Amino acid sequence: MSHFLYKGSRDYIHGTDLTIYLEQYIRFPLKSFDLKIHKKIKHQPKIIVSDKLNKKIKGSYASCKILCKKNKLISFCKSKKKVINRYSFDEKLISKNFLLNKKNASCKIKTSFHSIEVLVSLTKFWHLKNVKKGVWLFTRLKLKKWFNTSKNKNIKIQNIVNINNNSTISKIYENNKIIGQIFFSLENKKVIN
Repeated sequence: MSHFLYKGSRDYIHGTDLTIYLEQYIRFPLKSFDLKIHKKIKHQPKIIVSDKLNKKIKGSYASCKILCKKNKLISFCKSKKKVINRYSFDEKLISKNFLLNKKNASCKIKTSFHSIEVLVSLTKFWHLKNVKKGVWLFTRLKLKKWFNTSKNKNIKIQNIVNINNNSTISKIYENNKIIGQIFFSLENKKVIN
């Protein structure tokens, strides 16, 4: 069982930490990466790794299909083991570098933050300014190419679907090339993608 920490003031394991954890299962070249977060994970998850991509796992709070040299299905399942620590995270350190308009947002910054952390902060910030106030949750990440590991981040999102100001899908660009999509939902929605 892995030992995740709560991020900042959150009381659940953040999707960015799941994404960073999942990076270890990628054997390049990556064909596709599809992380779906079904429920907030408030305990240390039991992690089940399978090479059977259509396997149904009971009690799964999140799952990820990774297609590459070694295909994997990784499920984060319910457990009773508590998360006992947290780490600080200040989104304001990067949000001052965000450029926004009604349909897209971008960020060019040199930082040691992982690209997924910049992407999720950028997307959340755009939602709060251009969609609706509330608690927006990162619920799904579909990639056809993995993030650049350079400290020089050049990330852009372009909103392509907005369902009643409660769920969105945005295209992800890195260094002006499309690499996938990110999904967000308002917390009060009963179903998370």
